[in-house]
Amino acid sequence: MITAHRGTENTSHTHAIRGRSEDTAFRCSKRKAIVMQVFKNIWRDIRRGESIDLYAAVAVAIPVAILNLLGITRPSITSAITLTILALLASAALVGRHKNEQILEKLSELSSKTSIGARIYKHWLAKDVQDVIGYAKRSITIIDSWFGEAAFLAAYIAREERSLGVKLKVNVYMLDPDLPFGAQRRAEFDGNCDGTSQEWREKYRSRFIDSVETLRRHLSNIDNLELCIYKYRTMPEIRMYVVDDREFIFSWFPVNGPSAENVCFHLSSTTASEGTFRAIERLRLQMNGIHMNSQVIN
Repeated sequence: MITAHRGTENTSHTHAIRGRSEDTAFRCSKRKAIVMQVFKNIWRDIRRGESIDLYAAVAVAIPVAILNLLGITRPSITSAITLTILALLASAALVGRHKNEQILEKLSELSSKTSIGARIYKHWLAKDVQDVIGYAKRSITIIDSWFGEAAFLAAYIAREERSLGVKLKVNVYMLDPDLPFGAQRRAEFDGNCDGTSQEWREKYRSRFIDSVETLRRHLSNIDNLELCIYKYRTMPEIRMYVVDDREFIFSWFPVNGPSAENVCFHLSSTTASEGTFRAIERLRLQMNGIHMNSQVIN
């Protein structure tokens, strides 16, 4: 029994020693692999001519440090070599910075070339929106529930000079007051989600009539401008400005608030990607669908 017990102890001890040996061998092989990878990276950089100055600085710094610790070199020589190494490091940093600047510049150029032509504005009265409307040459199409910004529209249009003889066509589409959609939208404007009562119908009709009158009053005095006002019979789905069939500014109708204060998106066919062109085509289809379900206001 004693002999068997000792044999078991010896076996366990042998396994423990073997396990530690294997673990030590694994760690050594791992360190060796890391060192080999470092030397491979250094050799690759040298062959490519990259970071030569940094490797030269390291190659000089290590022997100098050893000689300095041993007291073999004079302080003046050590100082001169140290300044040289610092100069090499500074030069490498400058070269690296210039390379980074070149990379960022190329990325910026690539970004501008692949721009999808989309912008986002905080609200519809943003200066960028005003500029797009002001630069209109041929047409402005407005799709809204009702349009109460005629004075602003007239100011945007009037501030830009246009070619003589070129008529600017302004088309405004608003919800038909004879249908319930306008009443519902008018109720939502005031924070009420139930616009089925006759009161909301009358409130919307009042807004509609006022919009028609103010549009005619503010735009009738602008030369070479043709105004057409429509009432459309579909549900209110999107608010949109289309300028010269090229600039598309659009958004949704927000619940419990005015649409003019809502965020809006701007797509331009002049600087658009393939995906943006598809979006613009869908907006054109939406606009044409509304036009097909509209009636001119005399």
